[in-house]
Amino acid sequence: LLFENIASGGPAGSGDAYLLTTSSGVAGPGGRLVLISGPAWGGNYPLAGVTGLAVDLYNMGSTELVLRLLVEGPVGASAYSTVPVVLNPGSGWTHVTFSTLPAAFTGQAVPALAAATQLRLFHSTSGFPGDAIAAVLAVDNVSAVPEAGSAGLLLVGLAALGLRRVRHGPCLGRIRA
Repeated sequence: LLFENIASGGPAGSGDAYLLTTSSGVAGPGGRLVLISGPAWGGNYPLAGVTGLAVDLYNMGSTELVLRLLVEGPVGASAYSTVPVVLNPGSGWTHVTFSTLPAAFTGQAVPALAAATQLRLFHSTSGFPGDAIAAVLAVDNVSAVPEAGSAGLLLVGLAALGLRRVRHGPCLGRIRA
């Protein structure tokens, strides 16, 4: 599998860098399309309120890609997305979201999502570990999708804080009796 940082041509156009990945389709190293995250994507997804992972993808190859997300957790706990994202050849930039809710996975989703150590984006028509495929995939703008209620709770909290300031004046570090 080859990785290359391309300086321009991402979803935002000129000057938008992206990651280009290429797999050979030949049995052995580099034959499968598998992207593995670093430790920054580890943690407790339910506790953090993360319900999905959003990413911009572009199938630049000549074969259909069937992409799934794998979450690895504590020893032996892993799960992959049951319903794949399908990208046709020459798809153009496509914004997709992989659900990180336990019901969206096959395998041990609850322990894997509660203590994720690694994520993998991979091509597979049937499950993990995936199929060998000659592919060219561009990737950009990977982000965690917050739980819908989290944004609302944040706004309610900020509004309540603003109301308190209007009623009681600004708090400047004084103790009020």
